[in-house]
Amino acid sequence: MGKIQLRFNTEKEKTDANAPPWRVLVDGVEQLATSVRIEVPTWTTEDLLSTGQKKWHISCEGTVSWDSTHCTIR
Repeated sequence: MGKIQLRFNTEKEKTDANAPPWRVLVDGVEQLATSVRIEVPTWTTEDLLSTGQKKWHISCEGTVSWDSTHCTIR
């Protein structure tokens, strides 16, 4: 079980319209997903990055499994 944070990939709109739309951060390690299924309780968080930038996340705890670029959190 780890700390999981989800946020929209804003770089998608700036650089590559075909990029996956979701950033999935598990204990701070990021992977991109085309879709995310969440099967655990979730909450929102406002986090301050080391750059000083604020980001808002859908947060939860659980186990992440991947099927290609599709993510499921249980």
